Amino acid sequence: MKFIHYFFKKKTVWKTTWIGKFSILILMLILFFGMKGLWLNVITSFVTAEDTTKKAEAIVIEHWNRPSRSSINTAFRLLSEGIGKAVFVTEYSFTKGKPVNGIEIPRYYREILALYFKSEGFDIGQVTMIPVTVKDPVTWNTANDVTDFLKHQGITSMILLTPWYHSRRSCDVYLELGKGKGITVFCKPVEGEINRENWWRSHNGLDAVFSEVAKRLFYIVAVR
Repeated sequence: MKFIHYFFKKKTVWKTTWIGKFSILILMLILFFGMKGLWLNVITSFVTAEDTTKKAEAIVIEHWNRPSRSSINTAFRLLSEGIGKAVFVTEYSFTKGKPVNGIEIPRYYREILALYFKSEGFDIGQVTMIPVTVKDPVTWNTANDVTDFLKHQGITSMILLTPWYHSRRSCDVYLELGKGKGITVFCKPVEGEINRENWWRSHNGLDAVFSEVAKRLFYIVAVR
């Protein structure tokens, strides 16, 4: 039997008792809730771009199916203050059915956009539409279409208005693409009902922020 000792060795294995498991759980809960503020700040900072707003030629409202009220009002406030010269908004092409990226563009989309601007007291005629295609990865392709459009218009600077929880990923992309096309990009994270102080208190806020965490990690690793 001594021969087997050359190939195997007996070890003592320690396993946690139910008291040990309960104690570990309590410790983890104390660490989590005791450091909740820190974790929330880390997550918020990971998805939020720095506000770098400066005078620019174009104010671009980036959105999905519709622009937010806060984005519309922020754009025209910047325009009235002379920080931007003109307001632009992304306009997705009509799609039949629901694409895999989850963005479904209805018929009469421009008329629908006009109603959103009208509800805030602005005329859609004050805005220049930038046609963009719905294609994965959406943010990258949208930014590419926008910067191409502005370049062809002879515009060399822009302020990007986008929801705060989407702003870090979006600004990273616009900065990279804009640099290659001679366009200086300034970022303006916009807050609405879901803001940096309350996002973790609602299902919509949690879904928006944590999905952006995953998407930003994906962009860092796979999108270039």
